[in-house]
Amino acid sequence: MKNGKWIVAAAFGLMSVTAVNAQTEGAKTKDHNKTEQHDRKGHKRGGRLQENVKEYEAQLNLTPAQVTQWETLNESSKQQIKALKENTSLSQEEKKAQMKTMRQARQTELQKILSEEQFAKLQEIRKEKAQERRAQRGKRGNSQKDSR
Repeated sequence: MKNGKWIVAAAFGLMSVTAVNAQTEGAKTKDHNKTEQHDRKGHKRGGRLQENVKEYEAQLNLTPAQVTQWETLNESSKQQIKALKENTSLSQEEKKAQMKTMRQARQTELQKILSEEQFAKLQEIRKEKAQERRAQRGKRGNSQKDSR
């Protein structure tokens, strides 16, 4: 009978540990969703600003001071965008206009951080990436049409 009680106690302990682990994993997933927003297709949103600095650091030969300034600019921009999106007193048109103004101001600040050569190279890289994205969209659109 002692062995039977021990087996029941072990099984109960194992189930408790499993339940706690499942709850912890669920909490991690919820926390992950709070920090990283995803769109309907599961793509990460809002992370582009930070990624760009690291991505461009080598390509533009940025100094540590430039990296820090750019990251500070990105963080400030992110906070401004968040505040704008949360502002319920503005219409969509007003939000779009303010967003455009904010983007232009950000570009102006970025020009102050980078040298003329670095900024020109950044513009060139961005243009190439835009063309690649358009080409990818075209391929997806054609493959979707072909499968119909």
